[in-house]
Amino acid sequence: MISPPARGDQNIILNVILNDEPKGDYVVTMTGDHDFYIRIEDLRKMGFRDPTGSVYEINDERYIALGTMRGVGFDFDEKNLTLKMTAEPSQLGIKIFDFMPGRSPKVIETNDPAAFLNYRLDYSKFNSFVSPQMNLANELGISDNHFLFLTDTVYSRTESDQTFIRLMSNLTYDNLKEKQRGVLGDFFAQSSELGSGLNLGGVSFSKNYAMDPYFIKFPQVHFSGAVSLPTELEVLLDGTTIRHERLSPGEFELQNISTRTGGGTLELVLKDPFGREQRVQYPYYAAGTLLKRGLNEYSYNLGYLREDFGLKSFEYGPLAFSGFHRYGLNDYFTIGFQGEASQGIYNLGPTASARLGNLGVIDSALAGSHNSDNHFGDAFSLSYNYQGRQFNAHALLEQFSEAYERISDILIPEKPKYEISAGIGWGTEDLGFISLDFGKTEQYIGQNQRAFTATYSRTLTQRSTLLTTFRQIWEDHSSYDAMILFQYYPGRDTTLSASYEKTKDGQSETVQIQKNAPIGEGFGGRLLMERSEIDSDQTNLVDAFGQYNLKYGIYTAEVRQSNGDSFYQLSASGGIAYVHGTVGFSRPISEAFALVKVEDLKDVRVYDNYQEVGKTNAAGELFVPNLSSYFDNQISINDQDIPIDRSISTVEKIISPPLRGGAYVAFDAKRIQGISGKIQIVTEGKVKPVEFFEITLESDGTELSFPTGQDGEFYIENAAPGIYKASFNFSGKKCLFDLEIPVSKEPQINLGAIVCDPNR
Repeated sequence: MISPPARGDQNIILNVILNDEPKGDYVVTMTGDHDFYIRIEDLRKMGFRDPTGSVYEINDERYIALGTMRGVGFDFDEKNLTLKMTAEPSQLGIKIFDFMPGRSPKVIETNDPAAFLNYRLDYSKFNSFVSPQMNLANELGISDNHFLFLTDTVYSRTESDQTFIRLMSNLTYDNLKEKQRGVLGDFFAQSSELGSGLNLGGVSFSKNYAMDPYFIKFPQVHFSGAVSLPTELEVLLDGTTIRHERLSPGEFELQNISTRTGGGTLELVLKDPFGREQRVQYPYYAAGTLLKRGLNEYSYNLGYLREDFGLKSFEYGPLAFSGFHRYGLNDYFTIGFQGEASQGIYNLGPTASARLGNLGVIDSALAGSHNSDNHFGDAFSLSYNYQGRQFNAHALLEQFSEAYERISDILIPEKPKYEISAGIGWGTEDLGFISLDFGKTEQYIGQNQRAFTATYSRTLTQRSTLLTTFRQIWEDHSSYDAMILFQYYPGRDTTLSASYEKTKDGQSETVQIQKNAPIGEGFGGRLLMERSEIDSDQTNLVDAFGQYNLKYGIYTAEVRQSNGDSFYQLSASGGIAYVHGTVGFSRPISEAFALVKVEDLKDVRVYDNYQEVGKTNAAGELFVPNLSSYFDNQISINDQDIPIDRSISTVEKIISPPLRGGAYVAFDAKRIQGISGKIQIVTEGKVKPVEFFEITLESDGTELSFPTGQDGEFYIENAAPGIYKASFNFSGKKCLFDLEIPVSKEPQINLGAIVCDPNR
């Protein structure tokens, strides 16, 4: 570092333009030979990534001589005091655009102590000579500090018998920071394609990325480039614009672009200031079975096998282990292993998933087993999947040696030898979509099968679709099934469908109209009529189902008539919830829930993601029973339901409750109460108005102030009732007096004239 020559140097303010992009005014030092010394800090502000050149020190600050910067040119406009600079994109900073769907910055992550009890009571009867049956199902949930206890039961009763069965009971803890979940109690565990699906009672520990639904675990599309001029960027994903950005000169990087799996095309449209347009197309493939580089996914489970589940409450068998672990080596390759053990049966093996460029994904697994009889077995699985916007293909090969054993083989009488399947699909919006699938399964123990399926679907209009399928199955004897289905959507949440089905043994025609029940209060239902003829026996079926959602429950009724046989069922379901010290009734708690509180206002409409869910009760409360755990749930109220004498700061809040947890969502709707009067003072033996003074009030350590106007008039809002010590300075002397605000529900309180006598 050296000091520059001082002869002819002068400090001037120049307007800097870099690659045709204005950067603002900067103080620079111009030398006698028309070079320019610019502070390194200012060069970085202009957009240079790591400015290099001859460094000089002026007044203890570091400067770079512009003429010594490699790849940088400049032109000085002395008349307009403008310095126009050009730089190669590699000299400038990198602008990163992350397309990852982020959480709302206003989201409130709740973790209130909460509990709920769901119930469903069914009464059903089949024909007059069969005794009726009653079922009562219950689900209890208690949550606090990311702990959740769940248990559910079923009670059944007929005229001759009654049973009470406990189903699943467990305690779950979620570590949100690490996205880890621990379970103590009953749970389902799955190791891999070559392993078993087990119902265990014990302990489970897993990595669960679903705790952050906005985190995408599979590799996303990335793109990097550079522009030398200010550029308008349009990003299109499969022909649909997903983002517009303005690029400054320099390098740029687009990260985490695709949020859906499969293949497609990323297109960038770049327009410079001169109207020149450049289009860049980039084919991609996003594989959902892969993990991003460095990510781990695992589940380790140890417990006793549930036996006679659904029939007995506490029947447990032998101890069993099931687990898997996967790791993302890079964005193309994920490796792992799986294993399970119980009753002397062990199997263990590696797994791998690989992306074949933009041609799809291969998933594979290999396992070996050993049992208590010292028999060794092996199995492998190899599958290929490609999912495009117009074309898809899949293939699977699984093979098991006769000695290979899984824990589930103890429970299932079948024993597979191999399974192969393959299929392709192609289609467009105009022509429709067709798919062809073939599969073959051969068993050591059990029935062999081959099947061929062809499907065609097409959207006919904006309100109608057509679906046709044909399936041929070869077992001990061959059979086929052909079906055509037409669906029409006459209005919101309403579907009209008609279908015809032909099999080897007969045929059937079905007509159905269905209206989906709303998320809040309202009616839904369906009416189905079917005529079938099988082996010359004709059956006529009519099935009517109705559902009505009320504030505190869901009520259904179903009637089915078929050739003289009848079936009737009535049900009532609801929930009892607790959060923030409040117990209330609601419809069944399907996931997480919230207690919405709008002061003491009745009949305020409440919305969940813009769908009305109900109105507040006399206490201003409403339980919202169907929020999504860990998602951003938008809870809002209708401001038209707020009286004009109320003040409300916001009508919308975004909350994220924990797993099956509750949240308290309060909307302030304070009553506006105006307090007015006149302040007067005794001076020179006369009472005069205190005009344009600042009055200070104190009460219990709380202080507030207000100004007076003409004739001493004042107006304040929402001051709490009580006696305030009031004061103001008048002619160098403090005047003290008491100001009493009475308890009142009136929107306006006039205190009249209040006189302060400084001589008292």
